[in-house]
Amino acid sequence: MTAPTVAAPRSDGRRRPDGSGHSPSTQVAARNRARIAAGIVLLAVSAVLAVLVYGNLGDRTPVLAAAREIRAGAVIEDGDLMVVGVAAEPGVATVPEGRRSEIVGRRAAVGLLPGGLIAPESVRTGPVVPPGSTVIGAVVRPGQYPLGLDAGDSVLVLTAAAAVVERPTDAVRALIASVSETSGPDGTAISLAVPAGDASRLARAGAEGSLILMQPVP
Repeated sequence: MTAPTVAAPRSDGRRRPDGSGHSPSTQVAARNRARIAAGIVLLAVSAVLAVLVYGNLGDRTPVLAAAREIRAGAVIEDGDLMVVGVAAEPGVATVPEGRRSEIVGRRAAVGLLPGGLIAPESVRTGPVVPPGSTVIGAVVRPGQYPLGLDAGDSVLVLTAAAAVVERPTDAVRALIASVSETSGPDGTAISLAVPAGDASRLARAGAEGSLILMQPVP
């Protein structure tokens, strides 16, 4: 039968706790050194990440985004927009903050959710709706409008019932927002940007086909 191995006695007369040759205090010190080294590595990694994150913040560009939901076809108002800082990748189309006036007053080509970035393709091309105006729809028949009207043209608007008593100088000034490319049996559909205070009255007349449009003399 093999006799159990006994640790060699120390010079001070005490036996070592194990056969590793290291005292408990030496093992604790080694573990502490490992923890300190790991902590230094973690701090270094955190410093690198901070440089990358906060360094990129300085490269951000102020661009336009939707401040609230914008439905497709709606006229974009100033309050619909907000400025955000982005570090967009090359090729990502955005609209710089300085081009805000080019977006306000145009119609949204697509629906936009709050926070969505505005791109040049987000708006339709066409005339800018003047501030304080409302876009209404109308149907006009031949004889109720000058030939050759196009989007962006300025017009004077009268109702048919009031045309006999109103002077042209009393007519409401409006802007042609769009003109249908085709005409139906009831006439040609158009969109007019009119002063907000006159929008309700003129919209009713427009739906009845009783608006008369005149081009102001330069």
